[in-house]
Amino acid sequence: MFDTTIVIPTKNRLKMLLRAIDSISKQSVLPNKVIVIDDCSDEKIVLNDFIEYGNLDIEVINNNKSFGGAYSRNMGVKNATTKYITFLDDDDLFDIDYLKEVKLEIDKTNIEKIAFYSSKRFVLSSSLETVFRENIATSVVSSNDLILNNAVGTTSCVTVARNLLEEVGFFDETLPAFQDYDCWLRLAFNGVKFHPVSSAFVYYTINISSNQISGNFNNHINARRIILDKFNNIVIKETYFQLNTTLSFFTAKSIHRKNYFLSLKYILPIISKKPKSLALLVPYKILNKFGIYTS
Repeated sequence: MFDTTIVIPTKNRLKMLLRAIDSISKQSVLPNKVIVIDDCSDEKIVLNDFIEYGNLDIEVINNNKSFGGAYSRNMGVKNATTKYITFLDDDDLFDIDYLKEVKLEIDKTNIEKIAFYSSKRFVLSSSLETVFRENIATSVVSSNDLILNNAVGTTSCVTVARNLLEEVGFFDETLPAFQDYDCWLRLAFNGVKFHPVSSAFVYYTINISSNQISGNFNNHINARRIILDKFNNIVIKETYFQLNTTLSFFTAKSIHRKNYFLSLKYILPIISKKPKSLALLVPYKILNKFGIYTS
């Protein structure tokens, strides 16, 4: 048993959620608890939905209206009693030894201000069995690394002590996007370093439908502004400019798929500072033909 609670926010995706829960049920080392937060689905999630997973201690929390992913994750964290929190989005899943490998890494260290992030295998929602790219976690990630890029990545690949999340005020519920990146930044500026668990893999699903939350690029435009305002008086000018470049790149990626010409507004000023943004000068439909997905 691993003294962690897996927090899973969900909304109107029971089929994908069951896929995620199934991957937890098959873990070689089980978590202490799983908390599912239903963000006001049309058909409310109930415990009976998980009746076949008797080896898991599952709790379901139902929001009485939709509050968003950050609120739901915070609700899960605040209701957890374990030392550690492991996050999993409802459309992602863990490799069978995921929790075992994370626990082994935790057991090797006694550093207080430390979090853990795993490797990732990327699949498309249209082809869940086909891994088209891997990202191996290899380096310790500090605040300087995060300013240059979200080297940690998706919420689904992170395990962190609950008290560290509490120290930084949990996820920012005012943000319409980039909530994970903002949280990792605040943890890092609070002295937390993210250590890699290269042998643990989360399967990260890129949803190719236009209905996913990341498809609303106005959320990313607004979140970019909020985060920059938040860090304006916290970091030195050079760091602020680097953060602006990184957030502009993320914003351009979110826009690129739906509005190529608007994305150029964010791409062109950063090309000299972020060479990989050059790829975004190519329209999404052309990149897609070569199996390159920008959002």
